Amino acid sequence: MWWLQVLGVVLCRWWSPGVPDFSLLPVGMVTSLFSSLSLPRSQDWPEALRWYSSALETTDCDEAGEYDGVQGEPRHVLLAREAEMLLAGGFRLEKDPQRAGDLYTQAAEAAMEALRGRLASQYYQRAEEAWAQAEE
Repeated sequence: MWWLQVLGVVLCRWWSPGVPDFSLLPVGMVTSLFSSLSLPRSQDWPEALRWYSSALETTDCDEAGEYDGVQGEPRHVLLAREAEMLLAGGFRLEKDPQRAGDLYTQAAEAAMEALRGRLASQYYQRAEEAWAQAEE
């Protein structure tokens, strides 16, 4: 039952004084994606952006040297999700098309590094669309 796992992560987030590094990404995903939870603050995009950024910036390794903050999620996917939230706005997050365009460009560069050329082209196109909205 996936919803029990989600509920566990959410409850750990609210009741623990400090969230361990291994849960940065799940908390960001839960905070941004699961609107069906009936808990207060079920969608808080500014907090989700903070967790996504923390996951992307975390470079600590575990004892085996294999841990990073993104937990197997491609970097370009996380950057694109941040950009989507900033482009759409809502859930206590103000719309910021300029920053969304910048994040889409970073996502495109990360996709190119991951040898995902077509996806990178899509991210570049979304960046241009975001910047066009910023100029309006």
